[in-house]
This record gives sequence, C-alpha cells and structure tokens, in this order.
Amino acid sequence: MIKEEFLSNVQHTTTRLIAHFNAAKIFLDQFGYIGKLKVWYNAKGLANILSFRELEQHYNISYRTKTTNGNFIMHTEQGDIVFRPNEMGLPYINLKQNINALCLIATVRNNYEGYTKKEITHANKARSALAKIGHPTEKEFKDMVRHKTITNCPITDQDISNANAIFGPNLPGIRGRKTPSKPEVVRTDYVAVPKSLILRNKFICLTTYVMHVDGIPFLVTTSRGIKFITVKHTPLQTTSHLTQSMTRVIHFYTQAGFVVRTILMDGQFEQLKKHLFNVVINTTSRSEHVGKIERRLRVIKERARAITAGLPYQRMPKTILIELIKFVILWLNAFPAKNGVSTTVSPREILTRQSLDYSKHCKAEFGSYCKVYDDPVPSNTLTPRTQPTVCLGPTGNIQGTYKFFSLRTGKIIKRRQFKEIPMNDAMISTINNWSPRDDHGHLVFADR
Repeated sequence: MIKEEFLSNVQHTTTRLIAHFNAAKIFLDQFGYIGKLKVWYNAKGLANILSFRELEQHYNISYRTKTTNGNFIMHTEQGDIVFRPNEMGLPYINLKQNINALCLIATVRNNYEGYTKKEITHANKARSALAKIGHPTEKEFKDMVRHKTITNCPITDQDISNANAIFGPNLPGIRGRKTPSKPEVVRTDYVAVPKSLILRNKFICLTTYVMHVDGIPFLVTTSRGIKFITVKHTPLQTTSHLTQSMTRVIHFYTQAGFVVRTILMDGQFEQLKKHLFNVVINTTSRSEHVGKIERRLRVIKERARAITAGLPYQRMPKTILIELIKFVILWLNAFPAKNGVSTTVSPREILTRQSLDYSKHCKAEFGSYCKVYDDPVPSNTLTPRTQPTVCLGPTGNIQGTYKFFSLRTGKIIKRRQFKEIPMNDAMISTINNWSPRDDHGHLVFADR
C-alpha cells in the first residue's frame, strides 16, 4: 500500500489482496506502479508498504548489524538509500523528508502520453520479464518473443518497443554489458584559412570585461574584426590573477600567428598596465564601459537564458552554471560572426584551424541525463560500468570528448563513451537538491 501521489498507472484488478492487521482485515482491489515496482493501493492507507522480495529483483540490498547499525541499505545507481528501523523495529523511509530517495520513482511521466493504460501495463510486464530472464539485449529479447523460445510468454514485440520508449534503455543491462571500444584514430583535418584574411587581421585589438552571472565572475575577451571570444571563471580578481589570465589569452593569439597590440578595458584593470608589457592598454573612465564587447555579452546572455529555459531543473549547481557559459562561448565561436571579417569562416576556424563535427560534437544536449562509461581497474569485477551524469557539452577536441557533471561526486569528468537517457523525476530531484546553497535557477547577469 502506498500514497497515490507517488503512484502511476493506478488500476483495478479482479484478484484481490487481503491485508491482515491487529484489529481487522481489509480487501485491496487496486494497484499501481512506483517506478518498476508493482504495489497495492489503499486510499485510506497511511504508510508505504513495500516488499523486500520485490525490491531485490531490481536493486541490491545489504544488511549487517555491525556495519550498518541495523539499517537496510538499497544500492541504486544514484547512490545508497537507507531504510532505518522505527521504534517497532520495522525498516522505513520518509519520501517527503528524503527527496533523494525518489530515485525509486523512475518513471518518465511525460512519456506516458499517447499510450493506453493497457499498453503501459504490458510495457511494465515486458521490463519486468527482462529482469527475470537475466537482462538480455533488446534484440535477443525480441528474437525470443518472435520465435517463441520461451513458451507461454505473454510479452509481444510491441510491448518491448513500448517499454523502451516509455522507460528508456534497460539500465541494468547497460551497466553490466558496457565495455570499452577501440578509440577512433584522431584525424587532424585542418581548415584552410585564406592567407590574405590572416595578414589583414594580424594585429589584434582585444576588448575585455568582467561579467557576473548569479554573482559568479567571468573574464570575457573578444577580438575586434575576428570576434573570437574567450571566457575564464575568475573567482579571484586580484591584479596577479587577472594578469595571469590575460597573459594566457595573449599567448593563445600568438600561437595562432597573431599579435595582440591593444587591449581595451574597464577602469578596474588599470593596475594591469604595470604587468602586461608590449601591449597598449586603454582603460575607460568610471562611468564608461567598453561598447563593442557589451553587444557580444548581450548575445551570450540571450543564449544562456534560452538553454536554461529548456532545462527541467529549478536549481543549478554552480559547476554546471560555469560550464553553461563555456558551452555558449564554444558554439558562438563556431559560426561566422555577424559583421566579422568573414561570412564563411568562423572565429574558431581562424584561430584554431579546426571546425566542429556534428557526428562528434552534437551527441547530446546540454543538461541532459547521460550514463557514461567507466573503466574500473581491475576490469574483471562486478562494479557497475556506468555512472549517472549531467551532460555539459563537448570539450571541443578533435575526437569529440564530452564533459559531464557526476551525480556521484559532484565533479567534472570527461568521457568519450556515453548514452543519453530520458530525464526522470528522480534525476530532476537529485539535481535540484544537490546543494541548497547553489541556487542558480533564473540567471541574473550584472556588472558586479
């Protein structure tokens, strides 16, 4: 028995369950699903009663009196969920107080649209049957059904397809089967940039600005003419840190065959004149701003807001927000700039001689839920081969490596192999509650 707010696909059944209590017994004729678990429903019930036998079919559960203090620990891909004993010794968990435990509710509610109750029920049966026969591949499972390898199997080919459409790929199968593939050979196909274009724009004038997004400072530079943008998260804005950041930018242009002659900056950069040599630094007065870069900043803000508007999260960890700004800059540099020096060659191609490849750099949306491959050492263990992450976009290298926010550690990891999974309520709750202090929902851009 369980509260209806956590259930999906509640339905009546002719087979009733009789529940015996100290003072009475009740008859239950309704059931629903909490994730992949079939549970009985009683409208007057106060507690969520789950079967450990049913849970064990989907999750690993451990219990040791000495090491777990009498707690039952359910090991899920999003982390461990602890069932603590109450005063009567019964293990329980409060879903409203422990929001992270909502990984139990793994359904994708929006994916129910377009399916009848009967189709959803059969899809649940197909996913349950998949676990019962040892998580074969989708092709193997469909072949079993088509050729009637298992007699009296009620599952159809369409039930399997519907289960994949509603629930996404079979995660236990992915975790168990994923093996490293041979890395592709890195092909260095450089873009041929007209020599005349480089010679005409050899001497660079940079404009520099410190942009704040939800209080997080970024050092942004753009070059006049070429309009290549760089961005650097600068938590410390001391003279030494700003000098170090600007030196890296100048060195980047030098490696590409360009010479930075002039840098236009706000008045806060006045002290940098003593530390940046062979460069003319022009600073504005207190009430002035560098006009050219302000227009580019407006484009950055528009793109960032557009991306966040499409994300289901109410809050965004600081790490993800920082990578969002970098992601926006990566793609702004990948297209020929309006009023730039070329209508066919992008700023990225001019500076790096490299373009982006759709098949390598457009595999997943920013902020999407992905399972990334881990290569455990040693590899001959039962350790899960994937971990849950949030996609942070491509790094921009030639082979198409992606950055991810690990939902286990909160750190950024880089992987080449991954699979995008439909977003579910559990993932949204996990990200929203990752860190209450990192409350970045509606982006606020400011000078300070």
